[in-house]
Amino acid sequence: DTLGRSVAIDGDTMVVGALGHQDPVQSGGAAYVFTRTPTGWVEQAKLTVPDASFFGNAVAIDGETIVVGDFFSDLTQFGSEGAAHVFTRNGSMWTERAKLVGSNLNPGDRFGASVAIDGGTIVVGTSSGDGAVTDDGTAYVFTGSGAMWTEQATLFNVVGAELDGFGRSVAIDGGTIVVGATGVSGAFNAEGAAFVFTGSGSAWAQQATLSGNIAEEFDFFGESVAIDGDTIAVGSTRGPSGGQGSVYVFTGAGSAWTEQAELTASNGDLNDNFGVSVDIDDDTLAVGATHVDSATVDFAGSAYVFARSGTTWTERQLLTASDGESSTQFGFPVVDNFGFSIGIDGDTVVVGALNEDNTGTFEEATGRGAAYVFGLRVDADGDGFLSDVDCDDGDN
Repeated sequence: DTLGRSVAIDGDTMVVGALGHQDPVQSGGAAYVFTRTPTGWVEQAKLTVPDASFFGNAVAIDGETIVVGDFFSDLTQFGSEGAAHVFTRNGSMWTERAKLVGSNLNPGDRFGASVAIDGGTIVVGTSSGDGAVTDDGTAYVFTGSGAMWTEQATLFNVVGAELDGFGRSVAIDGGTIVVGATGVSGAFNAEGAAFVFTGSGSAWAQQATLSGNIAEEFDFFGESVAIDGDTIAVGSTRGPSGGQGSVYVFTGAGSAWTEQAELTASNGDLNDNFGVSVDIDDDTLAVGATHVDSATVDFAGSAYVFARSGTTWTERQLLTASDGESSTQFGFPVVDNFGFSIGIDGDTVVVGALNEDNTGTFEEATGRGAAYVFGLRVDADGDGFLSDVDCDDGDN
């Protein structure tokens, strides 16, 4: 099922994508909605569509609206043009209201490879669409509500090149959109870049191109992007810190963005995949790293929480799965992929592990997947220990 391929959270509602899900009624993926109750998280809905292929590869949520990407959806006999589906909630009932399809799509464009929503604006990345040239990647902007959504703009790199991967990741906050492009080559092949656009409605203009301070070949800068207010975070899974991966934080507005920090893991090592996922809420940043070794399990995967004070970011906690597993078969890791997706809202972090329930052999690596939810606890009384009195309700 690969539950946890994608995750998103807003308040007391979480959506988790499972692009491999199959059942007799609906096939080609699903997205599960969970809501927080006084006794824990409960499943509220299972979202599916009849014409899905890899439905759930990307998810986003804002308030009562969820967007689900299906980047292999077949619009023609040649297929894989992609689509994105919009659901809204009434009470506890979720209903599909719209199916978004970009204009001028071609087979293999993978529209829906990434999705983001803020208020009445949805952004959908293609990663292989035709922008400035063939297969350089595009992102589409839609505005609306309910069942009425209208395509307003197509974003692309005006100096794009084939296989740039523009649209690999997208994020939006208010009038600012960030688009990751892992294949962009400058001085080096596939060093990657992230592009900042500002505007509204049908008027969007590219304002800035972001890159790491020390670019190297195959850094894959732009694998993940997130934005909150005047802060942008960009993941670079093979970043210049010995290939372990980095996350770059930029602050600014409009065309003026300045790198504030390059973040790495305290226990980082080669090929950790640090930065494969990233999300930010105010002064807290969450980062996934799927191949980090724990003390007892190779390739267990982990997630990291960083906090900002002034202009300084500090790693505050390393998050791991309570039941993490991995093995190696034929020289390749069979892993949970804990950290493949990540979301943060307030004091809650959700981490996806799309291959969880790996029982230790290649044949038994079931890949059912899971999402792990972590809650923030603060030493409110300043005694240097976490205890019940540090929780608001004194119960958890």
